[in-house]
Amino acid sequence: MDKQSTASEKHPSDGFLPETDQDFTPSDLERIEKQAESKFQVYQYRFFNIGIYILGMMQISIMQNSFAPQANELSVVYGLSSTLYNLTSLVHMIMHVPVSFPANFIVDKYGTKVGNTIACVFSLAACWIRCLVNKSFAFAIIGQLLVGCANPFLINAINKISSNWFYPSSRAAVTGFLSFFSTVTGVVGLVIPGIYFAGYKAADDTSENYQHGKDLTFNLLLISAVIVSSTSVLNLLFYKDKPATPPSFSANVDREDFKTALQILIKKRTYVLITICFSFCYGCFIDFAVVLGQLVGPYGFESQHTSTLSVVCVFSGIFGSVVFIRVLKKTSAYKKLSGLGILGTIVASILMIFILQTEIFGLLICCAVILGFFVIPIIPILLELANEVCFPIGEATVTGFIYTVSHVVSFLLGSLFSLIIDSAKNSHEKMGSVYVLIAFVAIFAVSFSTIFFMKQDLKRTRAEKDQVVDHSDSKIVNHLNVDEQENAGMYVPLNKQQNNCSVGSSKSD
Repeated sequence: MDKQSTASEKHPSDGFLPETDQDFTPSDLERIEKQAESKFQVYQYRFFNIGIYILGMMQISIMQNSFAPQANELSVVYGLSSTLYNLTSLVHMIMHVPVSFPANFIVDKYGTKVGNTIACVFSLAACWIRCLVNKSFAFAIIGQLLVGCANPFLINAINKISSNWFYPSSRAAVTGFLSFFSTVTGVVGLVIPGIYFAGYKAADDTSENYQHGKDLTFNLLLISAVIVSSTSVLNLLFYKDKPATPPSFSANVDREDFKTALQILIKKRTYVLITICFSFCYGCFIDFAVVLGQLVGPYGFESQHTSTLSVVCVFSGIFGSVVFIRVLKKTSAYKKLSGLGILGTIVASILMIFILQTEIFGLLICCAVILGFFVIPIIPILLELANEVCFPIGEATVTGFIYTVSHVVSFLLGSLFSLIIDSAKNSHEKMGSVYVLIAFVAIFAVSFSTIFFMKQDLKRTRAEKDQVVDHSDSKIVNHLNVDEQENAGMYVPLNKQQNNCSVGSSKSD
């Protein structure tokens, strides 16, 4: 009896072969799409599943950024330096690194449902521990550490979810959608505190030991704890790992084991370059959200201005993501679109340096529009490219390792930016903002340079195309019933594409 071949057997040295640039014509992509829709099915539940998964990401983002918008005021209220206070927004990145490796292994081996459950447990513990902030600010930092433990189990699964539930033609759009919401919910986590603390000034707080500011902080954390508890329960009850049948050929291919996958990844040049590029772009953008209030504060802008800029950046990013992903779907031009996004971000950062000097908020809004349009689409495009060039390695492992390095870079850059801002407070506070923005420009320029050395070897798309060209008459097996079919003598390996068992009778929507 034949046994289903593993990915390592089918591609024993795939990760070590020379990499080549590879593009697919629109007609190639159209054939792949038609093949998937005729041979596979998708389920309506995927939309509900995505919805509660987004709520799970939202609960993480709300907690990650609870302290950032009001940093200038609360650092005074709690008697902390900017560097120490900013740990509440950066310390979760420390925990992301050691937790990410077991998270990648668990999500790839046991599924996204197990990872989602673990994330919810950590989130529930974190949100209520943070409510003890007025007993000691250390509880806020401990809570943020637990947030860092929860995050890898959710965010590292983005590409795996799109692969498990959607047709190949929709994967980039879904990854972009989820990555966008990962970023958007982070900005929402910035907006809510900014609005809540609007008008509060530590200098005007006449209560004893800044008690009014501390009460506001506790009430905000209590509200977020109630929200996080609600979304965690929804995910624990209703989130599912995968549908009854796979939506594509690649979704049903066995993946490399975790140890072999890591060995391949660290030797694959394009993947390493993508990781460097992504880490600098993602790290700078996340840190920008953390220190934005401190960048614009010296120019007379307050927390409500910070929140407005964040919202504008998000809505501009929605439009930018739609445009970039539509072009990507038609052209598969991952490298060109990534480069365009980085160049646009560099232009926006340079403009911001000069616009801040005018202290005109309307012009700053225009800058936020440009920044959001170009920087947010970079994230899903690079993640999808990484999963393309590394196929058949599991999505959680590919994405998770990138995010692990990114969080290390984010923490280091965030600490550097905080030190720059602190060092300028005693001399020329506005110059601290200028120096940080110059650093942004330099880091994005380094990211841009890495694109020239990447190879666009789209292995996952090529695998789907091979099925169209060589096996257009094959039928697809229900992967949940493989054991029953094999025992009945009906199953021939899917990877050999000799199946004669048809997919379930449910209609695709």
